Amino acid sequence: KKTNTLLADRLESALSEISKIKEFHAYKPDGAFYLWVNVQKALGKKYKDKTVSSSAQFCEILLNDFFVATVPGEEFGHQGFMRLSFATETKKMNEALGRMAQLIKAMA
Repeated sequence: KKTNTLLADRLESALSEISKIKEFHAYKPDGAFYLWVNVQKALGKKYKDKTVSSSAQFCEILLNDFFVATVPGEEFGHQGFMRLSFATETKKMNEALGRMAQLIKAMA
């Protein structure tokens, strides 16, 4: 039960932090330890003079420039989404979400 409570707390913290990024919308999972995050509002914007046109490209930028690992929705047939695990420590998740917010701020 302790693990379930820990994961529930991490989930709620992740959902709370994601809700602060207006370009994102996360869907609460039914039992898995990952979130589907809709990033479609971030697509079509520019980052370093390149238009970000897919969630795969968005996730690649997150990994290469902001050191945050996510899985693009295209891997599962869901363009415009990314999959994000919330099984990590809350502090690390919040740091990663802060880096995601930095990417959004850097986009025009």
